[in-house]
Amino acid sequence: ILLSLLLLSFKSFTMSNDVVITGNRVSIRLSPSIQGELLDRAMVGDHFSSVTKSNGWQGITAPDFISAWVHSDYISNNIVLPKKLNVRIGPNKNYGVLTVLSEGQKINQLEIFNEWIKINPPSNSVVWISNDFVSNVVNIVKIEPTKEPIEIQEKELIGYDNDNLISLSFNLKETKEQG
Repeated sequence: ILLSLLLLSFKSFTMSNDVVITGNRVSIRLSPSIQGELLDRAMVGDHFSSVTKSNGWQGITAPDFISAWVHSDYISNNIVLPKKLNVRIGPNKNYGVLTVLSEGQKINQLEIFNEWIKINPPSNSVVWISNDFVSNVVNIVKIEPTKEPIEIQEKELIGYDNDNLISLSFNLKETKEQG
């Protein structure tokens, strides 16, 4: 059955890679575990970019307020010298590793503490929040109606009601004003 319909307006729903925090003072951790090192807290309504999920935990791109440090011995003119360089969550080798930078990568130096350089968390940095306190962000896009006329012809629609076949028909009254 061929049927042309005009939808005056409708909304389109799409899922994004963003999550929103649904609780207050939600722990942001270095690893997907309650034992993971506590990095900071997120507040209700905060939005983050989702990267991955693991065992009831949501991996998000590390926000700029998360500390990231590299040792100055391995940086020259804001460029990483060794093949691999650990980015730590504090200015000491005892702090956990947030991510790893590669040789030739450029850093953005924020401050210096002893022999350590504070940088923005690299884009590949992942931190973790319990799935119990996040919700996916749904983008709602409203599509406006078209002004172009359409042609509707008399058609028969067939529907089902439980086990009974229902035949519906309709007639378009061309003299009646359409709203």
